Amino acid sequence: MRMILGAACRKLGRYAMLAESRCRLSVERFQGRCIVHFVHMGKTAGTALQNALIDYNSRKNREYYFVPHRHTFTISDVPVEEFCLFTIRDPIARFVSGFYSRRREGLPRLRSAHTRAEAAAFSRYGNAVELAEALCGSASDRAWAANAMNAIGHVKSSYWDWFRGELLLEENRSKVVGVLRQEKLSEDVGYLQKGLDLGSGLQLPGSSIHRHQNQYGDETELSAIARENLKRWYARDYAFIVAVEEIFGTPYARRPME
Repeated sequence: MRMILGAACRKLGRYAMLAESRCRLSVERFQGRCIVHFVHMGKTAGTALQNALIDYNSRKNREYYFVPHRHTFTISDVPVEEFCLFTIRDPIARFVSGFYSRRREGLPRLRSAHTRAEAAAFSRYGNAVELAEALCGSASDRAWAANAMNAIGHVKSSYWDWFRGELLLEENRSKVVGVLRQEKLSEDVGYLQKGLDLGSGLQLPGSSIHRHQNQYGDETELSAIARENLKRWYARDYAFIVAVEEIFGTPYARRPME
């Protein structure tokens, strides 16, 4: 109960933080700061980076204002003459993280109760391996697994949900000032600091709660069959990664005026 109450308080605090950041937008625009929106794709270390960027916003004499957003904000929502950055991650690793995040309902950082469809999925699949391997089972197994993949939060989303298609990604390349990889986030944050000339001191949070990060040990180990199934399931997401690497390369950071 204490964990749930703590998560509820943190959830309210997070929404208040996001609301406050957006309310300051008009002031920051009036003061002539460069506005950079964070396109937050789930389970890509976005929470950790977003917290670091919010800390940057408290500095005096800064050039930028970073705007945190919920997962519903897409590149199409970035206003004209404003900019964005985002993080990406290997789709299979993202699946594993998303599966266990939703299995625990977002705890300990936040609590978001299972939907009815999620509850049904987790009652059938106790871990990520069982679900991934079922994608190539019997017709019945495949149907159950597909339903679960399309029901579980984070697992069901695609990178293209935030970019709609490769043409839109290409058309909006001038809006993008940063692309970081979750796999080497600390190193890429240093690259972002230099590329945007942010100065020193952009620090990722040390707490696993503020990073929304958890460890599961051997439970996250996927079989070869599970990996092959997931590569097929997330083929479009791997195509997104290829498109991002071709258009930007990673890490990517540039000053907006360049």
